[in-house]
Amino acid sequence: DYLPMMAFSIIANSIGMALFYEYFPMDTLAQQQNTMSDEEAFAFLRTMMDSMSVMFIPMCIAMALSYIYFLCKDVIGGRSLGKRLQKLQLVRSDGSPVSYTRMVVRNLFIVIWPIEVIMYLANKGQRLGDLLCKTTVVVATDENKQAVDKQKVIISILVTAIFSTLIAMLYYWGMKAVFEWYISFIE
Repeated sequence: DYLPMMAFSIIANSIGMALFYEYFPMDTLAQQQNTMSDEEAFAFLRTMMDSMSVMFIPMCIAMALSYIYFLCKDVIGGRSLGKRLQKLQLVRSDGSPVSYTRMVVRNLFIVIWPIEVIMYLANKGQRLGDLLCKTTVVVATDENKQAVDKQKVIISILVTAIFSTLIAMLYYWGMKAVFEWYISFIE
């Protein structure tokens, strides 16, 4: 389940670094590092910080896509890619199908993964998200196969996309604010 998220991150980091090197004149630094005045050094620092801000755009997009994927990974029949490969199924604790809301909320708790791991080990394979949403992962069979409601899948993904995009935008604006503060602090 983590492979798509890692792929998003690797691609975003590659694009981000390419943008950084395109906008930031590294060769100028190597040639002028000993001869710059204070004003030139501050201008150069500002250029570097602006270049780093450009680098965050693809990273924030990848972050939003990763959140969308990870929060909605189970919405297609209660089975993520990893669960499908291992022939597993997400069900409620009583064996009934899981609602789309529970599928998404269950995955919100991955953010606090150290606690999730501890809970998983302490509770016979149920992590915190499972305990709070009253779900469990079992071997997939024809009896516990969950029907897919395309409309609910689309709504789940759209709501999660809006939420994830807002989080990514807040992160981007926050990083830009930190860079601006740093520049003003240095100047």
